[in-house]
Amino acid sequence: MFIKEFLEQAEEQLELFGNNDDPKKNLRQLKKAIREVDRGTYGRCQICKKPISADDLLEYPHTTTCHECGFKYDRFPWVTSKLPNS
Repeated sequence: MFIKEFLEQAEEQLELFGNNDDPKKNLRQLKKAIREVDRGTYGRCQICKKPISADDLLEYPHTTTCHECGFKYDRFPWVTSKLPNS
């Protein structure tokens, strides 16, 4: 439950304060991450299905790929374009 609370707090902060990036895009990414928590898929790479490191999730809570797949497919945590074959 801690992860969902963390994501919800991040969502609230974005709504209240925004940030230097595109706040609407970040808000969509966080809402998607909350849905993944509800489905039980949060923290798993969408490509290889391996766990995403806690450090990566803390820095980029909306990331959907592990470090290895991020480099392999040019899908770093801060990049949100579509995954290959999705």
